[in-house]
Amino acid sequence: MKIIITGATGLLGSEVSLYLKEKNYEVIEWNSKNQDITNINDTIKNIKKIKPDVIIHLAAFTNVDKCEEEKGKAFLVNTQGSWAIALGAKEVGCKLIHFSTDYVFNGNKGTPYYENDLPNPINYYGMTKYLAEKKIIETLKKYFIVRTSLLFGKKRENFVLKVYEKGKRKEEIKAPIDVITSPTYVRDLLLPIENLLRSEEYGIYHIVNSDYCSRYDLAKEIIEIAKLNCEVIPITQKESIWKAIRPRFSALNNTKYELTFNHKMRSYKDALIEFINSLL
Repeated sequence: MKIIITGATGLLGSEVSLYLKEKNYEVIEWNSKNQDITNINDTIKNIKKIKPDVIIHLAAFTNVDKCEEEKGKAFLVNTQGSWAIALGAKEVGCKLIHFSTDYVFNGNKGTPYYENDLPNPINYYGMTKYLAEKKIIETLKKYFIVRTSLLFGKKRENFVLKVYEKGKRKEEIKAPIDVITSPTYVRDLLLPIENLLRSEEYGIYHIVNSDYCSRYDLAKEIIEIAKLNCEVIPITQKESIWKAIRPRFSALNNTKYELTFNHKMRSYKDALIEFINSLL
């Protein structure tokens, strides 16, 4: 099976690429240096040249605050780039696995979101990702849209790693009590991705580690697991330095994925313990 991975050097992409190579899939790694996905014609041309069986589309402009400041770039990468990938996939008739976000929701529901809940993004990052979803659904029949949330792993900056590094330096950590989500370990997405590669049960799936927490509670858990000596201070989102508003409660429900693929996602707490212990 021949697979293009976009965003292959990123937090999730680097893990997916390594995992699939070890499983002897033929992997073509795309990143911003060797393929500009915002160039629609060039992207389609190169997909046609490679003729992949599957494209795993992970490339994205994910800095939520910078998306508010650089709306043009956010739209070009997240929406137009995803559309270019979908058009290329249509040309060669391959499957597309596209990664989206919990930020397509406004966070007002108060309970975990299902796939059929109506998106209503409240920041520009979420809007560009929702528009990408719409473009993919309009363009393709053979697509998987995977919404996931607050990814953590060793590669690239992420909330869990930042808290851990600050804790090691004994710096004070401020984290919002009113932003609740489903933290997800990138390595726990590898088997789900392989399940999708082999499936024809197309559509939207929420895939996250089970259970959910506030950023404050997550920061406290990180410090406790790592046995670090620093103070974690609860703040509200309004008191944070964020430029973009985040959904208040954007936890996702895994039921559709778990029933379809007979695979139970473990709690973020178990994943967090494993990840933090790998850093010690």
